[in-house]
Amino acid sequence: MRVDSSLLIQAMREGVNQGHLPLTDIGMQLGWSGDKTKNIFSGRTRLSSDDVLNILSDPNIPISDFKRYRMFRRIRQALLASAEGHE
Repeated sequence: MRVDSSLLIQAMREGVNQGHLPLTDIGMQLGWSGDKTKNIFSGRTRLSSDDVLNILSDPNIPISDFKRYRMFRRIRQALLASAEGHE
């Protein structure tokens, strides 16, 4: 399976739907403007590498538990474990 930013957006969208959170709240947590949030979730704007790192480093940003998104959850676990090891 190909891993790219559009798949991460899909994983976030499904995670948000499972948690019944508005997409605007997720955008605010990431420091995005309303327009950027709308453009990213509509597919008009791609995620930057910094956006991907911020999403995967923040355990409060929901990512769906579906099997096809498992690689994002593993990356998140590794990032969080690495951050704890440096404290």
